[in-house]
Amino acid sequence: MASRADLSDVITQAEAQAAQREAERPPCSGKVTLYSGSIAVDSKEHQHAVERDGDYVEAPIDGLDKVVSTAPELRFTLEYPFEKPFSGRVKGPVTLRRIIDAVRAGFRQMYEGATQRDIPGLYNKDVRGPYGRAFHAIDDLVIEHLELCDDGSLEIGIGS
Repeated sequence: MASRADLSDVITQAEAQAAQREAERPPCSGKVTLYSGSIAVDSKEHQHAVERDGDYVEAPIDGLDKVVSTAPELRFTLEYPFEKPFSGRVKGPVTLRRIIDAVRAGFRQMYEGATQRDIPGLYNKDVRGPYGRAFHAIDDLVIEHLELCDDGSLEIGIGS
């Protein structure tokens, strides 16, 4: 088994590779922000964390069922946290709810059949599956932003 320091280096390298893939992606032109915040990926609820009086509480997401694009479908790619990307689609009418549900379904597919183990001394998990290796369990992930590009694609920001 690799040492904690060795795994820490592997995690740092994986994060750098993910950042490099993101930097190589064509820019999103005509960007329209559809959402900015924190939505749990491993949930079926349509809520997000909001600050109220200095505390963070779960609250419903506004505008879930408003049509955000008249396109019959939008494309997206999930490149984080695994080594191999997942390509997905949201079919119309395109609403924020459908986008969130499609992103969550994409992550469920990416994690299907994956194994995970704790990494002693670190919060990260060592996850291995059909999309390669990752260092976050699905319940670590949050959707931080959703942006609509004028080419009919979505740019999705995932945090952990």
